[in-house]
Amino acid sequence: MVGEPVAVAVADADLPRLVRRAGRVDVHHRVGDEIDHVHFKLRSVEQLQTPLGCMQLYNVEKVRDPTSKRYTRTYYAAEYGFAPVVIEHGKHGDEDWRGQVVALSLDGQPVEAKPPCPP
Repeated sequence: MVGEPVAVAVADADLPRLVRRAGRVDVHHRVGDEIDHVHFKLRSVEQLQTPLGCMQLYNVEKVRDPTSKRYTRTYYAAEYGFAPVVIEHGKHGDEDWRGQVVALSLDGQPVEAKPPCPP
């Protein structure tokens, strides 16, 4: 349902390593009896306006087959334990989906909104 809070667990211990190396991370996880191999790369570090104000975010993209039109990008806030704050998914030249946090709590404490990004 739209507007319902969603709990997100930031369990990818490789993400800080990816950000430090500014390279590529391979993640392996089990789905049923199969092991899925997923690759990610750091695209950029940028300031973006979010409902929580202006934040410096790490733009990480799932690496797909070069012929794929799909993309999945997640923007992580290092200052908040690499919490994912924006997720984009879609097909190039087709429908796009974007989700972003509207509120964030860390260790049970709400994160206060920051000032907006400069124009």
